[in-house]
Amino acid sequence: MSNIIWNEPTDNRLSDNFKKYYNEHYSQLLGHTITEIFFDATHDDIEPFPVLITKYRGKEYQVAVMRDPEGNGGGHLDIVNLGENKND
Repeated sequence: MSNIIWNEPTDNRLSDNFKKYYNEHYSQLLGHTITEIFFDATHDDIEPFPVLITKYRGKEYQVAVMRDPEGNGGGHLDIVNLGENKND
């Protein structure tokens, strides 16, 4: 799990169990390739869910971007190009 990095305050307020859960959960995506993106807008009372279709080792996966683990609406991914120099 060396590809999971935590940027956190020095007060160590995040428990080891919390970090372990999220490390295990999000590390499932390491190595996946996004092959398709669609929006699930089938729920009238909540925002659409962005859904990423990924492929990993010959299998397809559906990754829904949700506001919270209960699925109370679609979420947002902040996408940043790390190669850009913001001072240019």
